Order: sequence, then C-alpha cells, then structure tokens
Amino acid sequence: AWGLRNPFRTPHDPNAAGTRFFINDVGQGTWEEIEAAAEGLADVVRSAARPPLLVISSDMNHFAPDEENRRLDRMALDALASGDPQRLLETCREHQISMCGVIPAALVMATLHKLGHEFRVKEIAYTTSGETGGDRSRVVGYAGTLFLAE
Repeated sequence: AWGLRNPFRTPHDPNAAGTRFFINDVGQGTWEEIEAAAEGLADVVRSAARPPLLVISSDMNHFAPDEENRRLDRMALDALASGDPQRLLETCREHQISMCGVIPAALVMATLHKLGHEFRVKEIAYTTSGETGGDRSRVVGYAGTLFLAE
C-alpha cells in the first residue's frame, strides 16, 4: 500500500505482481476521517500476501527560530512517541506545530492499533536546517523515527 500526494501522476506497472494502491482522502483530518481511513488501510494490510512497509514522510515544524522550533518539535516527537494518534493530532493543532505529515503519521498509528499491533517509536535522529545552513532565525526541523514491533 502506498500513500501518495497525487496518485494520478505516479507511474506504476499495473501488471506487476502484488501492486496495490490504497488511495484515500482524509478530508480535513478530523479524527473520524482518520479512523475511517485507518480501517480501510488495515483491510488492505490484512489482505496482503505479506505485510507491506508503511512509510511516513514529513518535516517537523517550519520557520520558527531554532530554539522555538526545537521546543515545538520536541512536543510533537513526544506525542508521536506516545503511540497515541489523537494525542499527536491534538498536540500539533493546539500548539500550531506545522508538521506537514501529522495526518499520515496519525493514520499509520491508528492503522497499527486497528491491526492489534503493539509498537514503540524510536527516535533515531533530529536536526534543524540551522545546523546545516547556519541561519538559525528561521529553521525547519527534521527527525527520523522508526515504529518497532513490541
């Protein structure tokens, strides 16, 4: 199963064995919409001959000074580490954290819960654009995390 920003412009071979797409719009990203999409994605995963790799791609917060960006990113990463998709959504919305992949992250976590999978989130790296570009007045946060089976 692949989550795609614009699936109609993505090349693929429809004759390839095992090629399946799960295309769903989560609308405004309400919890009810995410939960419905998670049930659909869980159905796709359940019917797969072998479990697919679910990948989420996202920056963290955007364009705050480095220190503030790190504070906001830490709140989002702590919410992600809790494994609770609703907490992640609420944290990002309440604190106006501009993590662009918050909805896909919540969707994958909700899907794992619907599948009955216990998991933990391991943070493997964190940085901001200030560390590579030097300008710390307006940075973007970047993190690498893994969802590991318990």
